[in-house]
Amino acid sequence: MQAEKLLENYEKAYDMDNKLEKQFCLGMRMQIKRWQEYSRKELSHILMEAVVLTVPDFPHKHLEQLVLSILGRKKTLAMRHITRIWCLY
Repeated sequence: MQAEKLLENYEKAYDMDNKLEKQFCLGMRMQIKRWQEYSRKELSHILMEAVVLTVPDFPHKHLEQLVLSILGRKKTLAMRHITRIWCLY
């Protein structure tokens, strides 16, 4: 798939030790896998890995206890919302 190849090239060209770069790549990888109809469980693991890069306390604290930027709060809310929806199926 062309998208996977482009993402691999991006990962080779940029610093994957940078949390934001890695988070971006994980988000893109999740989107690619979503189009390839991977399981919700696998997609949620990728999304969780991406969120934890910049919100390390996410799995251990309630959202109200976390100090987040507006963008961080939106990502965290999206993760919780997606996880709840996927659990319904």
